[in-house]
Amino acid sequence: MAHANAGGHLQVPNVQALAQTWNGSGEQVPARYVRTEEAGAEVVVAAGAGCALPVVDLGRLLDPRSSEEELANLGSACQQGFFQLINHGVADEVIRDVKRDIAEFFKLPLEARKVHAQLPDGLEGYGQVFVFSETQKLDWSDMLYLMLRPVESRDMRFWPVQPPSFRSPLMMCAGQPPAAHSVSPICWLLQGANLSVYRESGYVCRSSVDRYSAETAKVVSCLLRLMAVDMGVEPERLLELFGGQPQTMKVTYYPPCRQAGQVIGLSPHTDACAMTLLLHVNDVQGLQIRRGDGKWLAVEPLDGALTVFVGDVIEESTANYVIPY
Repeated sequence: MAHANAGGHLQVPNVQALAQTWNGSGEQVPARYVRTEEAGAEVVVAAGAGCALPVVDLGRLLDPRSSEEELANLGSACQQGFFQLINHGVADEVIRDVKRDIAEFFKLPLEARKVHAQLPDGLEGYGQVFVFSETQKLDWSDMLYLMLRPVESRDMRFWPVQPPSFRSPLMMCAGQPPAAHSVSPICWLLQGANLSVYRESGYVCRSSVDRYSAETAKVVSCLLRLMAVDMGVEPERLLELFGGQPQTMKVTYYPPCRQAGQVIGLSPHTDACAMTLLLHVNDVQGLQIRRGDGKWLAVEPLDGALTVFVGDVIEESTANYVIPY
């Protein structure tokens, strides 16, 4: 039974804990998670159908010798609304560290994860997507949702303290700077649940998520400039329109399910933002994109690539540039 919160969403069971108990029993999937019609939709495997997502090479886009050809490739990819981005410039260790910390967080005991639980009237934190009705069908997943940028919007109550490197104390470093990959001209200081920013000369020990946030923000800014060039407008035009949107991170955990054919990890949706960068934390294939013919394309992520979704905001604001796949 879900419990209502005044003015907020309904609380529902933790799916990871439910899966650990239910997978070892002989019971059926709880009725609210059964999505037989959606789970049974036809799925096309890209490798077998020759319909894999377009691949865009950011390195070639930034190279004057290949930029014109690759820009046409970017424009074609944006018409579909989805593509895989390679040579994106996010350092391997940045991706490795954030993957590691995400995986470690979801290995923690439930009580340790619930320290960062969503508030009754909020989405940020650890929990599930909004549930507004006792009859609403539920996703077979849990999530961690964080505000990343602007940095003043971060609420550190929801940032996991374990593993420590997820949000390693953003401490002032005196004397010699630390290793080159962890320095920043911006110094941070944690004060309780608040984050104060000091724009002074100095160095900082940065968390894995903070580093990932900074690097992916650069990628989005770069793509918006290049998309503007492809549209034939000033390079900064899309940044002026969409660059000020908040940056958030949604980590979705899909527990194993003994009756996987009856559940949905994440309900079909579009992204109500300018752009989404998706990082696959492990090798389990799960992402599917709905094509115009109603079939679902199973996406096989390229090693080291980021999957890019052009969001609703750009689609609705740039006539004919994005045509939903």
